[in-house]
Amino acid sequence: MLGSQPSAPKVPNPVMASCVSVVVLGASGDLAKKKTYPALFKLFAQNFLPKSTLVIGYARSSMTNETLRNQLRGFLKGEAEAIERFLQICIYVPGQYSLTDKKDGPAVFTALEQTIREHEKDYPDAPHNRLFYLALPPSVYPPVCQSIRECCMSAKGWTRVIIEKPFGRDLKSSEELNEQICCLFEEENLYRIDHYLGKEIVQNLMV
Repeated sequence: MLGSQPSAPKVPNPVMASCVSVVVLGASGDLAKKKTYPALFKLFAQNFLPKSTLVIGYARSSMTNETLRNQLRGFLKGEAEAIERFLQICIYVPGQYSLTDKKDGPAVFTALEQTIREHEKDYPDAPHNRLFYLALPPSVYPPVCQSIRECCMSAKGWTRVIIEKPFGRDLKSSEELNEQICCLFEEENLYRIDHYLGKEIVQNLMV
């Protein structure tokens, strides 16, 4: 009879030692409140997010941090204490999505980049990883991805972008969108998901 095999040593996940900024673009919309934030909360509640994680909501709506937190609270299921701790790492930055956007607000992604950098200053020795979740209509994917590329790329870690299906209206528009976005990012840093199936994927993004 064979003896019991020793268990393999656990390999530490390097992401857990990094500084992570999760940016939810379209944070004021139903998709973000009903799907994205609850999935992130599940990660948080199970200690699958680095301690340094900051979740930044971004949209054109005029809101404060507390307004966003109050809107999210009813969609988060779990222990009240864990929910409140999670909400404390959720902040909000208002702004435009593209240079052609006529809504009032600061210059495209300037305030967002400043917010991320301020967070990263607290972790000078750690990798600075940035995750952008586009809870937005496909029509704004190209200008938003262009703005990320121009203003918000990490200089000391990875930058990953998650985009939602339906991706375009048909094959032709899907191929056009894909071409516009793929010229901005390496394929390994792009994630395309269906938000009805996306909750589990979001929960595995830090692997």
